[in-house]
Amino acid sequence: MAEKRESNTGLIITLVFFILATLGLGVSTYYGFAEQDKLRGDAKKALDDKAKMTSVAQFNKAQAALYWSYISSIDPVGNPAELKTNIDDLSGTGNSGWVKDTQGDPEFPKTKKRMDDLVKTASAKLVIDAAKGGPSSNFVTILNEMKAENKRMSDALVKANSDKKASDDAKMAAEANAADQIANAKKSYDERFSLVRKEFGDYKSRLDEKSRLVDPDALLKELAENKSKELEEGYNIKDKEFKEKDSKNRKIIVKLEKEKADLEKKFGEQILEGKPNGKVVEIAGTGSTVFINLGSVVDVRPGDLFSIFGMRPDGQPNNNPKGRLEVVSVIGDQMAKARVVDIKDRISDPILKGDYLFNPIWAPNFRAKVENRKRIVVVGVPKIFSKSKDPLKDFMRVMEEKNVEVEAYIDPVSITIKPNGKEGVSVRTDYLIIADDPMLRDKTREYEIMKKELEAECDRYRVEKVRLDRFLELIGVVGN
Repeated sequence: MAEKRESNTGLIITLVFFILATLGLGVSTYYGFAEQDKLRGDAKKALDDKAKMTSVAQFNKAQAALYWSYISSIDPVGNPAELKTNIDDLSGTGNSGWVKDTQGDPEFPKTKKRMDDLVKTASAKLVIDAAKGGPSSNFVTILNEMKAENKRMSDALVKANSDKKASDDAKMAAEANAADQIANAKKSYDERFSLVRKEFGDYKSRLDEKSRLVDPDALLKELAENKSKELEEGYNIKDKEFKEKDSKNRKIIVKLEKEKADLEKKFGEQILEGKPNGKVVEIAGTGSTVFINLGSVVDVRPGDLFSIFGMRPDGQPNNNPKGRLEVVSVIGDQMAKARVVDIKDRISDPILKGDYLFNPIWAPNFRAKVENRKRIVVVGVPKIFSKSKDPLKDFMRVMEEKNVEVEAYIDPVSITIKPNGKEGVSVRTDYLIIADDPMLRDKTREYEIMKKELEAECDRYRVEKVRLDRFLELIGVVGN
């Protein structure tokens, strides 16, 4: 029995070792094949990454070639066929190998949108020419064309200014010549008239001497009739000559006045009360929205009103406004958005880039700094509201609401200059507002004296004079 158990134990040990050896061989074989699969996968991924990088490089090359054709004046197109292929590929209609690889890339739609936007926003000359394989022109050539056009317009402006100066000189010379002719004609007439009066006096003296020797009545009658006839004929001749010269001079004056009116109509007159506050720099949509060069740096705010003035050929603002605008929002240090609240003639006199903006009571930072506020003097009764019981008080209230200081006015009751007498007018006074005089019964003369005194004080400080109706129009105050 003991020998049989020992024989079974050896067999079991042999079987155990056999099973363990078989399991080890299986595991080693499995890991060997798995490592080979990993190596093959890594090799395929490396090839795919290389192809992807090649496609990206071709993608970037295509972009660079198209950008170069827009901006370069040296070989701007290169190979037309290759550039046309790049354009088709970037538009999504080409068949190049890199198109499929890059269209899924986030940069591809961004690049395509940039190229589409470039074509939309550029000049018509930058539109892609399919036959040429690129843009019809580039930015260099367009810039040169713009420089040439700018020089042509500058030369034309110089010539226009020269022509205007020549016209002004000719007008002044003609006016001076006409004035000299009229003065000479009047002097000649006065001299001839004095001579005739002297001759008549001499004749009367001689007649008086001879009347003592003959029948005074008969002789005086005959001589008087003859001399009167002679004098009348001489006077008629001189009067005819003077009238002919006077008529000629009047025709010259009428012609000069017509030429002056034509020049004023052509060039206008700069009677803008003060300097413009800003300009229109851009027009959006149908023209009801504009952008102006006033922003937060000068404390422009929504609700600020400005009258719009067109530009004369010499670059100065016209006298009469073409419309008004109201600031809607401030979008930068030197930029604000505004809406056009009214316009006189949208067809023949529309709002244009470069139009001037003006409000006589607006000034940079005038709300924050008292010293920047506008100062005015009032003469007369500044009536805004038709049913106002105290027009002067209502006017002062409206001006205070708009941060305008009234430095002096004439009290229609006491007929005195207030609030500080003549001290109210100074070098800092901006405008003299001229309204209708009050209806006074017994103090009209005193009022006229005060009015002349206040106006003279304003003239001494060169204060700008503005009619009340124009002042209210320019600051956007509508009465009733």
